[in-house]
Amino acid sequence: MASGAIANNIERDRLLVNDEITSEESRYILLPAANAVKCNHFCRLYDYGTCKSDYVYVVMTFLRKDLRKLQADMRERECGFSTALRLPLQAFNAI
Repeated sequence: MASGAIANNIERDRLLVNDEITSEESRYILLPAANAVKCNHFCRLYDYGTCKSDYVYVVMTFLRKDLRKLQADMRERECGFSTALRLPLQAFNAI
């Protein structure tokens, strides 16, 4: 697992996470919490754990390409006006 400074204080319905968390570590903290409250804007986490102490696995929904890969595939590397409006609206709704 990647190293990073994590400070987590889990209380009944609160999860406090240090902003120095790595993306790999965030899967193990944020996805279970998001699944518990049924957030629609997060991947569904089915299972995670370790096998034989040196093998870490995560089973979650397959989402295809991320925004960076989609942008790299575009000719002009720019999204259209309607997409530029929809992306921040979806991000705002997720928050």
